Amino acid sequence: MSTPIRAALWISAGGDHPLSQQIDQQQGCVAFRAVTAQANGAAKEIALRAAALADKPLSAARALVHRLRHHRAATLELLTQALQVGQAGLMTQAEGALLVSA
Repeated sequence: MSTPIRAALWISAGGDHPLSQQIDQQQGCVAFRAVTAQANGAAKEIALRAAALADKPLSAARALVHRLRHHRAATLELLTQALQVGQAGLMTQAEGALLVSA
């Protein structure tokens, strides 16, 4: 059983190829020459471009979420620092009144 060829086929005109002559003489068949299909390369390029275009909105949404997460973390960090400064300020206050002599 023969395997189907997934490529564009052209009939070999003129029969100038030795293999095509041999097949023609032995089998009484027409020889075909297989070449790669040019549309396959274009389809891959289109598929890659489509995948890149589809990925842009997703990466934009991910960047937005990451950015918001970063801002939230920065806000919490500033709040934590402010509370620490407030606590440090309380710790540096004098426990009693200091007498100053002139």
